[in-house]
Formats: sequence, C-alpha cells, structure tokens
Amino acid sequence: MRTRLLAIFLALGASGCGSYKSDLQMICDSPSLSGASSPSIDPAERASRIAAYVSQHIKTDTARQFFGSLATVPPADRAAFLRHELDKQGVGRCEFLELQAPPAQPATP
Repeated sequence: MRTRLLAIFLALGASGCGSYKSDLQMICDSPSLSGASSPSIDPAERASRIAAYVSQHIKTDTARQFFGSLATVPPADRAAFLRHELDKQGVGRCEFLELQAPPAQPATP
C-alpha cells in the first residue's frame, strides 16, 4: 500500500500537477489561454480576463501569493520582478511578461 501511494505521489510530481513551476508557466500562458491576447482587446478587459483565468486555474498557494504580489510591485519594476522569479524556477518564454514591460517612451527631438 505504501509503495502504491509513493508511486502515485511520484507520478503526480513528475507530471508537474500542482507544482509552483507549472503554475508560473500557466500564468505566463494566461493571455492566450484566457482569450486576452488580441491587441484589439481593451487593456482593462485584458487584465480582467487574465486575472479571472489565473484565479480559476492556479493550483498552489505559493503561486497564488506570488501572482497577488505582482499588484504591489510598481509597474516600472514588474517585468524585472517577474523575470527574476521565472529565471529562478527555470521558466523560459512568458507571454504574460511581455505585457508587463513598461510602454516605450516617445523619442524626444
């Protein structure tokens, strides 16, 4: 019985089910997964769709806390804050991160 439980636990862990890293990847993919990746979507609607999707699909408390903490980070620092955590967890490409980059400043003549 103990061996069977251990095998199930290891199988779940190996599949990434409920892992912090898999939650971070889901956050990264949330613009597309939530249907909010179209440039024609209003930024407020995009944020609302992403937040709703993430809150419905996040599995770990650690990722939930991290996602919530993004709101407390100044917008100018948010991309670096997120990239640092993604690098620590080995998460590469991140569509959500691309949305966090501060808007480009217009060139001054």
